[in-house]
Amino acid sequence: MQSVLVLSASFQPLSIVSAKRAVQLMRENKATALDLSGRLLHSATESIEVPYVVLLTYMVKQGNTTRTGFSRHGVLVRDNFQCLYCGDSATTIDHVVPRALGGKSTYDNCVAACQPCNSKKANKTLSQMGWNVPERTLVAPSHLANMLTKAKDESRLNVWKNYIYMYDPRLQPTG
Repeated sequence: MQSVLVLSASFQPLSIVSAKRAVQLMRENKATALDLSGRLLHSATESIEVPYVVLLTYMVKQGNTTRTGFSRHGVLVRDNFQCLYCGDSATTIDHVVPRALGGKSTYDNCVAACQPCNSKKANKTLSQMGWNVPERTLVAPSHLANMLTKAKDESRLNVWKNYIYMYDPRLQPTG
C-alpha cells in the first residue's frame, strides 16, 4: 500500500500515513491533496486518486521532533548509506570506540561502514588502524530526514523532498 506525507496547515511535515487513511482524511474534509500520484483507490461506489502529499485543514501542535531514538537505520540514514572510512556503500554500522573498549551505541560513537571496513577495523580504535575520521559532527538524524526514508519509490521521494526541504532546507544535500 502506498504511503502519503501529511503536512500541518503551516506546511510542517507531520507524519506518514497509508493511502487509505489519507483518502479518509480527504473525504472527511480534514485534508486536501497537494500532489496526486495518478493511482486510484477504488470503493464499491467511487474511485479516488491517491495523493502523494496531503495538507491538513487545521493546525496540529508538533512535539519535540528534533532528535530520534538511536537505531542502526538512523545511523545509515544520517551518513547517506556511505561508509565513513572509504566512501563505498554502507550496510553496517561501526562503533568508533569499540564496545569491547567501553564504546556505547550512540549517534556520536557510531558511523555507517561497509562490511570490509567494519571487519578490518574489528575491535581496534581508529588510531590503532591509522585511520582518520572526516571532521563532521556525529548527531542523530532529524525526524524529517527519517521521513524521507519511508518513500519507497523515486517519484514519491522526489515529491516529498520538495515539501520537507521547504520546511527545513538544512536537510537538502550539498554538492
